[in-house]
Amino acid sequence: TVRALLGRVSASELGLRRGDATSLRGQKVPVGFIDIYSGEELEVCVFAMSKGSRIPLHDHPGMHVFGRVLFGKIDAGDGLYAASAAAEDEEGLSPARAGSGYWAALHEDAVLGPQPANFELAPVVGNLHEVVALEDAAFLDITTPPYDDRAGRPCNYYDAELLGGPAARAWEAAGGEGALYKVTPSDYPGMPAQRVEY
Repeated sequence: TVRALLGRVSASELGLRRGDATSLRGQKVPVGFIDIYSGEELEVCVFAMSKGSRIPLHDHPGMHVFGRVLFGKIDAGDGLYAASAAAEDEEGLSPARAGSGYWAALHEDAVLGPQPANFELAPVVGNLHEVVALEDAAFLDITTPPYDDRAGRPCNYYDAELLGGPAARAWEAAGGEGALYKVTPSDYPGMPAQRVEY
């Protein structure tokens, strides 16, 4: 399976070493992007991040993501899932279907590394997340299908507001689990990433 194969991938098999983090992302850019393979069905890449850098809250509409921390330590962020029936479907989460925002609930907050570790996002469960490098780090990212604006799978960025009061109480009373957020579309709030030739 993909999970089993991914669990056997190491940084050295990809020609990467912990000391390469700076050259993989460049001196002035906190996030580097190495495109290993891009096709209609699948994209494989590596992200290299400097300590403290962040890939902001974003989605993977209708996509499965299989990842592996190769070295370093990352907070894979608040994996959120749709909490409203209108936004929860097999195609994943998209502001085009959800209007100007929707409810989302915390699925999991995962700190991964420093030992290699796998992670996975599904079209609904954990689909919204951010990544913060707790130390210089690199991770392998496999998306299927890949982002494609023409096919209705753009990468969308979001702001999330933790809710309390009546909304949170109603969520809990209905059997909802995890903290409740109001998620709204946002422009890319992060720093530029640098594409590196592999």
